[in-house]
Amino acid sequence: MTELRKPVPADIVESQEPKPLIPTYAALVFFHSFRHSQGMPALQEGIFHYLKYANPHWTMSPEQKVEMQTIAKRKIENHLFGKNGQPKQKYIHTQLTPTKSNEEILEMSKKMQQAFNNGKGYSHNQLIMSIIEMMTERDAKFLFGGGIPNAGNQVERERFIHESTNPLLDKNLSFLCYYGLAGNTTGIVEIDEMYKDLTSYLRTQGTSGLSRETDAQFDAVTRFYNNTHPNNQVNLSLGSLSL
Repeated sequence: MTELRKPVPADIVESQEPKPLIPTYAALVFFHSFRHSQGMPALQEGIFHYLKYANPHWTMSPEQKVEMQTIAKRKIENHLFGKNGQPKQKYIHTQLTPTKSNEEILEMSKKMQQAFNNGKGYSHNQLIMSIIEMMTERDAKFLFGGGIPNAGNQVERERFIHESTNPLLDKNLSFLCYYGLAGNTTGIVEIDEMYKDLTSYLRTQGTSGLSRETDAQFDAVTRFYNNTHPNNQVNLSLGSLSL
């Protein structure tokens, strides 16, 4: 199966060229780390540490952090909420109010600055494995409550089929499948590179080095994604495994 990177919706498309970490670009990085963490602070922090590993020259001064926060807050609020503060009708894999969103932006801005200025020296494999485990957990939570769906239940399967080419409108979106295994672009080169690394690990190592829970959830998530995306299924050949 040939896997192609598809265009992303206009409201999340950004330049694919690497840029220096000025506050405006830092805000873009923050926005995408927020979106791809699916509302999980530990995953967003893990993404920060991966980005620092991949871009060791990145740092952030207190002044840059403040400016970045202002820009990121506006971008995230525009993405999540309408003018009346009500959530937009998008399957964004997070449930936040404007107040809670602002609190998380302030807290995670500190985590971003700490990661970029004082990286903890994680190895590449540690970062990749940790992000895969948390992303799989998050996908499973939003697709079927974190458990294992009954794949044999045809009524349930038909109820969930809602194939969309727009990831913002796809209620069955698996971030790891859509942006990783299927190779669709996120709209920002650094996050695209992260998904390439996640996919490369899975293609070469499979899930054998991950926790048993992640192994089971990953199998369920990928099968569920393919069942609900019959026209855009992902290749599930992983390492020495073929699911």
